[in-house]
Amino acid sequence: LYERAGALDQAANLYKRAGLTSRAAELAAKMGHHEDAGEMFLKEEKLDQAAEMFDKAGNTQKAALIRGEVAFHQGESAQAAEEFLKGGDHLRAAELFESIGDMASAAKCYEQSDSPLQAANVYLRAGKRRVAAAMFESGRDFQMAAKLFAEEGEAAKASMLFEQAGQYYEAGKLAYDLDDPERAIQLLQKLESDSENYEAATLILSRLFIDRDLASLAVEKLIRVLGDRAISSQTLEHFYSLGRAYEKLGKIREAIETFKKVMAERYGYEDVELRLNRLTSTPASQPQPPIKAAPTRATAASSVPDEEPSPATPAAKPTPPPIQVKEQLGQGLLGPTFKGVETRNGCAVAVKFLRDDLISNGRVVERFLAEARAAKAIQH
Repeated sequence: LYERAGALDQAANLYKRAGLTSRAAELAAKMGHHEDAGEMFLKEEKLDQAAEMFDKAGNTQKAALIRGEVAFHQGESAQAAEEFLKGGDHLRAAELFESIGDMASAAKCYEQSDSPLQAANVYLRAGKRRVAAAMFESGRDFQMAAKLFAEEGEAAKASMLFEQAGQYYEAGKLAYDLDDPERAIQLLQKLESDSENYEAATLILSRLFIDRDLASLAVEKLIRVLGDRAISSQTLEHFYSLGRAYEKLGKIREAIETFKKVMAERYGYEDVELRLNRLTSTPASQPQPPIKAAPTRATAASSVPDEEPSPATPAAKPTPPPIQVKEQLGQGLLGPTFKGVETRNGCAVAVKFLRDDLISNGRVVERFLAEARAAKAIQH
């Protein structure tokens, strides 16, 4: 009667009280109360009508979610995923996209649902390794992110992430490969002695110390690692570095002994043969200096004057050399040292020669000449 009289509100209320919800929903729709109509159709599980009402009410997200449920129950996973995506249920959409093999869409939905690790794994399965690495980083799985960035050639980024993951060896090794010695030393020294990578880290540190004129630290670390172990294929590199450190420190006997062990273990390893030849070779009894000799005063009475022109001699007599070289006194890293006598005044001097293989090294030559000038200025 209310409905026939045009009192639709009263009619709708009575239909609801009588449990005739669908009829009440129809009246609400007629009156333009689409949101109320949608809720009543939803209660009656009339999902298509409910979705239509919510669309008319401007609640498109809710309408999409309802259509998603309808499509899902009908086995239309792709359509359901699209509807859930429209409705803002990114996680549900991601799961459905993943189930049908649409990894790219699934990964994006996981990312939008604030599930970076799920997104990372899906991106990884989709072959998008760089994006997966960024997602792992966002999800604070720094170790996995670092591995992927390293594989993608982003070593600097990988090193930083390995450090955040507490993987100091991997971080330090990458820093070493990137020619960042300060950071490599800082990271590699964080490894505890019981770490599985401690020996490998020590090896890298020894190289860095030798290159930075800290050979004594290299010797200390290598001896601590090697202990009383004999040389083997596992310790070959360590013994080689130890020999280099001894050589750098001027401990020729120890260097020779160590390099001989390396040579015996593996003939032809690195430049060991060259180093041994250089360390054990002796020059001829009367060598001629490849560059200007560096004399030093040997006695309190000795005197080496500044360079002066030699006095003129008769053409019939050959001019004697300014210094007569005698027996060898020792062998240093830069070359041999001999006893000498100045032919002009009979003063004893020490004569040092630079090795032939170092003549082309400008820095070594400058250092050699600087030592000569300093020695000349010292009175004994």
